[in-house]
Amino acid sequence: MEKEKQLQPFQFVQISQEVHHVISAYKSVNDSKVIGVLQLDLIKLLDEMGIKTEAVVEKLLEIILAKDCTHERADKALQGLKSLVQPFPEMDEKQIDKLFKKQKKVQYPSNWETDRYQQTYWGWDDYGNQKKYLIMPQNQRYIGLYGDMDPKPLNGLCAICHELSTVSMFSVKLKARGASGNYTKRGNLICRNSAECNARINDPQYLNRFVDYMTNH
Repeated sequence: MEKEKQLQPFQFVQISQEVHHVISAYKSVNDSKVIGVLQLDLIKLLDEMGIKTEAVVEKLLEIILAKDCTHERADKALQGLKSLVQPFPEMDEKQIDKLFKKQKKVQYPSNWETDRYQQTYWGWDDYGNQKKYLIMPQNQRYIGLYGDMDPKPLNGLCAICHELSTVSMFSVKLKARGASGNYTKRGNLICRNSAECNARINDPQYLNRFVDYMTNH
């Protein structure tokens, strides 16, 4: 019987960020007390997630808590943690079509290989038409958002990962409330690179707000 998955992708990202924060401190901080606090913060985080006593986590800590640990060694150790992560679901063309029923011809992803263990949503571009497809979680299911992606790159705050990055305006058309046949446009700045955006999502609250804003009439 397969072990129940205990972590969501954003939690894996959060742990990875904390791990690398500790590793960076080994090289930049001379105060052993400060390093000790950072190590305890990491252990506390794993405990709060209910995974501290898992064998893969104990092995991870054994490697990470050694002060000669490198970022490369940490990344390798973090791979074992993926056995506890519920990955973003695999989807085929039929499943994608169901999420984008209003599109006559869906442009499928050029790259189907993604790191689903640190993927909270799925986004890809239709560069020829300056469009973007987003598959987003909402209320225990997945929905499709299809809209315009401004080709102009900007430096700004992404509405999904809430980090400064290279962003562009993504906008969708919504049917106006109480108006027959009228549409209104909703837009927000999001990362141009969805894979990099996913790798920064350590809290889904901003993604949830973005989805609500882009879908509520």
